[in-house]
Amino acid sequence: MVDDARSSRVQNFEIHFIDVPPKEFDCPICLETLKNPFAIECCRHHFCDACINYAKGKKNECPLCKANPIKGALDNQFKRAINKASVYCSRRSEGCKWEGRFDSLNNHLSLGQLNGQCKHVMLNCPYMKCKISMSRHQMIDHVKACQYRPFACPHCGYEGAHAEIVKMHYEICSMYPLVCPNNCSQKTFKRGELPGHLDTCPNAMVCCPFVNLGCKVKTKRYILKRHIDSDGSQHGFLVSSAINDLHKENKLQKESLEVKVSVLGNKCSQLEKDFFAALNMYEQNEVKRDNFVASLFEQNSILESNLSSLYIKNAQLKNDLSTAYVDLKTSLSTRCSILEDQFGKLKNHLTSSIRQVAIREREIKNLYDNCLHKTNMLKKQINLLNCANVSLPDDVSCVDSSLRSRTDLTVDTSDEGNTALRTSLNILAAKHASLEEKVNNNIQDGTIVSNQERMMKLLQQLETKVEALQRPPGMQDINYWICGYKLMAETMKKCNWRLYLKTMAETATQFPDPVSPVIINVEGYERAKAFRMLLVTAPFFTGGSGKYKLQLLVRVNGYAIVDVAHGGSPVTFMSVHTCLLKGEFDDLLSWPFVGNITVSLLNQVENNHHHNKVIWDKPPTKYAGQVPPNQPSNWPWGQHTFISQVELESASPSKQYIMNDSLYFEVQATATPSYNIE
Repeated sequence: MVDDARSSRVQNFEIHFIDVPPKEFDCPICLETLKNPFAIECCRHHFCDACINYAKGKKNECPLCKANPIKGALDNQFKRAINKASVYCSRRSEGCKWEGRFDSLNNHLSLGQLNGQCKHVMLNCPYMKCKISMSRHQMIDHVKACQYRPFACPHCGYEGAHAEIVKMHYEICSMYPLVCPNNCSQKTFKRGELPGHLDTCPNAMVCCPFVNLGCKVKTKRYILKRHIDSDGSQHGFLVSSAINDLHKENKLQKESLEVKVSVLGNKCSQLEKDFFAALNMYEQNEVKRDNFVASLFEQNSILESNLSSLYIKNAQLKNDLSTAYVDLKTSLSTRCSILEDQFGKLKNHLTSSIRQVAIREREIKNLYDNCLHKTNMLKKQINLLNCANVSLPDDVSCVDSSLRSRTDLTVDTSDEGNTALRTSLNILAAKHASLEEKVNNNIQDGTIVSNQERMMKLLQQLETKVEALQRPPGMQDINYWICGYKLMAETMKKCNWRLYLKTMAETATQFPDPVSPVIINVEGYERAKAFRMLLVTAPFFTGGSGKYKLQLLVRVNGYAIVDVAHGGSPVTFMSVHTCLLKGEFDDLLSWPFVGNITVSLLNQVENNHHHNKVIWDKPPTKYAGQVPPNQPSNWPWGQHTFISQVELESASPSKQYIMNDSLYFEVQATATPSYNIE
């Protein structure tokens, strides 16, 4: 039945089966009726030959059971079973009543052919420029009258489309028949012959040959001879009058020419006089020119001699300049080495001075504690004696009277016990007096002072010594930097910013213990970004009141937040942290570390537009305290959102943070003075 039939598409037209075909007739890949069925060995399914070859080229595995590789062959028996199936005509809905086998459907439809059995198949016009599509029985009539059908000109044989020949070619065809516009006896001519005929056509309108002499008659060509013969006297009069006019005109022209000749003769004589005058002037100028050229040759020889002497002086100046440059370079290198030695000595002196100050402070503190302890012991003994109602010597009469009321202690009141007790009290009183005398003498001499005042005085003295060493006598107006680098750095900073960055970064790595502020070069940006690496810089020390050892930690893509303003897209930041390391001066420093650390991401193009941020501002004690003995460093502290990667990687002619896969950081770490050592 038609209602029960399933439809599929084979060879670009729909197929309507009379009986419902099995599902095995459809290809699992293209879901259409099988074309050249190909049976595979793995699951015995059938595929179109073209579909299975495409699957082989992709993965070479079965699309259903995934067996690899695909093996099988064309199944002609299954193909014959499909061909025997009964089908309707694909144009049954248009009125075609044909029914037959599947393999006969192609011949019935005859797709793309003008002649075929089914009259309801839609066809395109066989002529390329025509875009009309209609059924086969309508297309047969259309082809016969299509304006794009082939057509040959019946006059010259030119071939082309019918519309082109009729509308365009007929207008220019040289063989096309035309009628003479003068209605002569020979009425039709070819388009190419008509211009020649018009030159001799007897019915053509022409002018009289004496038109230039004044005859205004215009008549047909075959009547022109009769006109010339009939009006001969009139034409002769016209000729004679024209000759007279020519004579008059010739006479006038002759007179004007004579006048012009006389004028030209006068001008020629005047030009001859001017020529000889100019020739005489030219000869005089030649003599002047020769004299001027001779003087120029003399001046040129003088200039050549002066130029040769200048070349000699230039060579001498170059030699003197190279010699002076070598001497200056040698003196600067010698001065630099001397300053480096002075810096090493100054560093050792500062270290030893700080250690001696700390040792001296500990000795004074221990002495003071011993004095307090012995004084307290002495007071306790005096209190015991007062409680026992023993008469004390005058040396210990300064004991507090408030302790005399205590009577709950048991004391030996015998004479021998009193004598021994008096003896020990005398000894203790003498020791106490001597200790008090020493303490008073030290206080009067200014030996025992507050720790903060003493340390401030010592630091002021050390700073005075450092300034004296940094500023040589006779050159107090020049700001020298230790090792001679500061003066060169200031010059490079003005002249060549990138050379300044490179030099300062190399200087920080050459010295084992650089002191803040310091410029650090961090390389390998792209690799650190790709592998999410942590970049660790070399250690350095703080400036100011103490030398705390620090280290900078940089993670290129360390932190990401969601940007609500831009649709919730994540924004990645570079994180910069710092941590305290174990240093050789940790026992002499005050803890926790109190100070400020500012990190600047430097612009490598010019000395401007740097990215500055404070990354250390009063962190908890576990970050700023002294490093435990079993750990190399404390936990890091800093800024997770130091700078976004978008701002970091954006470059302009005046700002660029990344260059040659490296970054430059300037770290200013300063410790706040705190000398309360207890």
